[in-house]
Amino acid sequence: MTAEEALDWLASQGSEAERAALARYGIPGDRAFGVPMGRLLAWAKRRPKDAGLAAALWADGRHEARMLAILTDDPAALTPDRMDAMVAGMSDWAICDTAAFHLFDRAPHAWGRIGPWCGDGRLYVRRSGLALI
Repeated sequence: MTAEEALDWLASQGSEAERAALARYGIPGDRAFGVPMGRLLAWAKRRPKDAGLAAALWADGRHEARMLAILTDDPAALTPDRMDAMVAGMSDWAICDTAAFHLFDRAPHAWGRIGPWCGDGRLYVRRSGLALI
């Protein structure tokens, strides 16, 4: 699976109604496909962990692309620097919490990130540290 194929799948699954639903939860819909979380979880469950695919999806920056990146990434492949870069680029609570509960909590360096993240002044960096606790 390539990032382009995953993005094409997201585009085919999105809807305006789901984009509007995201806005009700404070998630910006202007950078979203509008794919329900249940569909993302089901898609990711059928895929092997793939750090390369995850990195490409994360770089895309759109909401569901980042969700798929979190759900398909290999926690064992995460480095502290990569984790720090991910939290520094977060822009909403859903990405932050999903990363904490579905990826970072399984990473070997997770406990070492809690202190630095909780002491950081940036909202989603700090929230990531608190969510790991």
